[in-house]
Order: sequence, then structure tokens, then C-alpha cells
Amino acid sequence: MSDKPVVGLNLVCRCDRYMCSGFAEPVLQRWVEFLETADAIPLVVPAAEHAADVMRQLDRVDAFLYLGWRDLDPDSDAHGPEAVEHNPETLLMRAIAERQLPLLGFGRGLQLLNVALGGTLRPVLLDDRPGHRHLYPHNPRHTLMTTSGSFLDKVYTDPETLVQSIHEVAVDEVAVGFAVTARGPGGVIEAIESESDDWLAVGVQFHPHPRVAGLDLRLLGAFLNEVHTRTPQPVCA
Repeated sequence: MSDKPVVGLNLVCRCDRYMCSGFAEPVLQRWVEFLETADAIPLVVPAAEHAADVMRQLDRVDAFLYLGWRDLDPDSDAHGPEAVEHNPETLLMRAIAERQLPLLGFGRGLQLLNVALGGTLRPVLLDDRPGHRHLYPHNPRHTLMTTSGSFLDKVYTDPETLVQSIHEVAVDEVAVGFAVTARGPGGVIEAIESESDDWLAVGVQFHPHPRVAGLDLRLLGAFLNEVHTRTPQPVCA
């Protein structure tokens, strides 16, 4: 029996006018390759419409990476308190939370984590002109101020660290049971973490990527190292 943790990956490509794109499959493949080199077993888990199907899929995983680059709509109720029966993404995220599976979500993953568990989002647009739609339109890499003692603080130890963040919305009201552990310029929330010692759950607004800066790899490596530590080892016969 393998002692490698099985790490779930959400299916990035959704076939609507926003999410389905030609680069979704290569992005997913890069994450699969990264997890394999990090001594983990990747498993793609599509969002299902029925709770029983979601639970059955999660039976097979030890942790979850929730990928995503398209922002949620802060004015929509699609991921709110009553959305479980209508939104497979929300159902999947709440099932992960119910099981307290170690979770690292970024971009859309952070936003979904916060909203699915009762938090809210807010727009962070500069204005409506093309090229000015994002908070950091010309220099998406920016510094990060972390909370002392947090998971993020243990990874990003240099106050001059640069992370990459391009988004139109950010966390506003934080979900109950979570704390803000990193902020960017202007006080924008860039990371939240579960306050429970029993649940490793981290959401980051910026975009760590397997083929960019070493510090981004360090975040992923730290998460997987924690997953290895928390995953029960097989009992030898």
C-alpha cells in the first residue's frame, strides 16, 4: 500500500462562456505533474450535483487543492447560504469543510471557500476603463504583509516578498472560524486560514504556480509537507 497522500484537484474547465478555454487542460496537467514530483498522487474531482456523489469522490482523497482564476460575482447569490442544492462548486467546498480535509485554495478557491462558509466579497476595481479593471493592472506582483505565527507567515518570511495577484473582487466579511493572515497594498485581504487546530484550510488571493517563483513553490511544498504529516500511514502487516 502506498503512503503517498492523494490530493484532489477540482476540474478547472467549466463549459460556460467564462471558464471553458483552451489553456485549462494544460494548466491542470501542470498541477498533476507538480503533485507527482512532490510525492503525492493527484486525483481530478469534478464538482457533482448530488451530495452522495461528492462524498463518494472525497472518500478517495487526503487533501484538496482548489484551483481557479475566474473571480466569483460578489453580487450573485449563486454561492450563498441557499446555493448548495443549485451549485456543485459550493456543494464540493462545503463537503471538504465538513470532512475537514486539508485545503489550499487560491484565486477563485479562496473566494469560494469564504462565500460557501458564510463570508462575503467586495469589488476592488479601479474603474471601468479597459486595462484598469484590476487592483494591480500594471504590476500584478506586489508585497505581502502576513500575520505573525500564521501558516503564511512561516512560508513568506521576507517582508519584501512579491506575489502575483490579478483580481476584481476580494474578501470583505470573513467567514466564521477563519482569520485574515495576509494583506496586500491598501489593506486588501490576500489570505485567510482556519482558526481550528483540527483543520488545515488556507485560501490565498494571489496565484502560486508550479512554474513561477521559488517562493510560490515553497507555499505548495509547505502545504504538502503538512499533508504528509497529517495523513495516517499504512499499518504494516
